[in-house]
Amino acid sequence: MLFIGLVSLIGLVLIDPLFFGAQWRLLQGVINSPTTETVCFVALAYFVGLVMNRMASVFLEEILMTDVPPERRTWVSRKIKIQWHDYKEYVSAEKEDVFLKTLSREYALSRNVLVASIVLMIFALAVGNSVVGITCLAISFVFYLSVRKHAKKLSERINIALHK
Repeated sequence: MLFIGLVSLIGLVLIDPLFFGAQWRLLQGVINSPTTETVCFVALAYFVGLVMNRMASVFLEEILMTDVPPERRTWVSRKIKIQWHDYKEYVSAEKEDVFLKTLSREYALSRNVLVASIVLMIFALAVGNSVVGITCLAISFVFYLSVRKHAKKLSERINIALHK
C-alpha cells in the first residue's frame, strides 16, 4: 500500500506541480523538522495507498468479477469480466496449493496499480494534462490485462487444487 501511495502522490505532483507543490510547501511551513516531514509524507502515502487498495477491492472487483459461467454471458461480458471463485473455495484451495498466496499478492498489486492509474488519469484529464492522461490510460490498459492474467492463473490453480 505504501508503494501505491508513493506512486500516486508523485503522480499528482507531476500532473499539477503548481497546485500540489504549493500544498506540500504549505505543509512544510507548518512542520519544522525534516524527520517529522518525512514521517508525515510516509503516513500520507500509506493512507493514499490504503484508500486506493479499498477502491480497488470495493469498486473495481464489483465491476470486473463475475461468477456466471462464460457460456451464459454476453460477448462483451466475456471480454471484460473475469471469472472468479468464491472466497471459501480460495481458502480451501490455499491449503492444497501454497503458491496461491503469492499469486494473490501479485493480483492485488496489479489491481491496485490499475486503480491508481485510473485515478491519476482522471486527475490529469481534469486539469488539462492530456499527455499524462493518455499515458495513464495506456498504463491502465496494461494493468487491466495483468489483472485478467493473474485472475485467470488464480482461477486455474484453484480449480486444480479443489479437484485433486
